[in-house]
Amino acid sequence: MEPRIVCGVDPSLTSTGLAKISGYRILDTSLIKTSGKAEVPYRERSRRITHIAGGIATFCDRADLVVIEGPSFRSVSTSTWERAALFYRALEHFLDAGIPFAVTPPKSAKKWASGAGNAGKEAVMDCLVNVFGDFEAPSFDVSDALALAGMGAHHLGDIAPKGRGRVSALRGVQWQ
Repeated sequence: MEPRIVCGVDPSLTSTGLAKISGYRILDTSLIKTSGKAEVPYRERSRRITHIAGGIATFCDRADLVVIEGPSFRSVSTSTWERAALFYRALEHFLDAGIPFAVTPPKSAKKWASGAGNAGKEAVMDCLVNVFGDFEAPSFDVSDALALAGMGAHHLGDIAPKGRGRVSALRGVQWQ
């Protein structure tokens, strides 16, 4: 059986990382960069969220599974509402398209990639090379998305990477 297509989404208002894999093969990566300020009108904020969510939907079109990083419920900032809107707008796209998705706690991708939920961005990227081989990532957000996609492929049984903490990192994920 051919490995399924899994997308990883690391949502952000400024730098959304996206990765698409099939088994151990990286099919595509992308980075959606935007900028904004807290004092801009809500109309502009809404358009920005729509733009990012649309980019996520287009990238993940026809995926067999999407793994998206969930909200950090203890995080407090002026953009909390906008980040929540982006997260749920992306989920609506997956639901409307009939694409199964999973929501993972923020530290789970780091734990899956490196064995430690508090691993630094460089450590995550270095550990992912052990799973996928050398790859080009325009940012650490893309490598985080690659870890999320890897989690999905692991859950589906399309890959079986070795390493500490990988199986336990899958336990906290809400598989839909």
